[in-house]
Amino acid sequence: VERTGETLESQRKRIIYQSRKRGILENDLLLSNFVQRNVPLYNAAQLLELDMILDMPDWDLYYFMTDKQEPLPELLVKSTIWPSMKAYVREKRTSVLMMPAL
Repeated sequence: VERTGETLESQRKRIIYQSRKRGILENDLLLSNFVQRNVPLYNAAQLLELDMILDMPDWDLYYFMTDKQEPLPELLVKSTIWPSMKAYVREKRTSVLMMPAL
């Protein structure tokens, strides 16, 4: 989805919201926490890339993040942020993931 006239700050806020309202709880938890951690650090190109990833169908994205589906689409193969998303999903956690505060 092409979005025009959006400032970087508006784009960041929309991406944060979009990462929390995915449709399946697993993606809500994984993506909202990843986005909360990384979006403030991303430049315009990285935000656009993340935006395109978030536009993917929910279940496809979940299966790609958890290595349940291959081959990866070209968008993910060429992505500069996909490796960090995958690393985040694989992180060992000692606590339960919760939605980050708004």
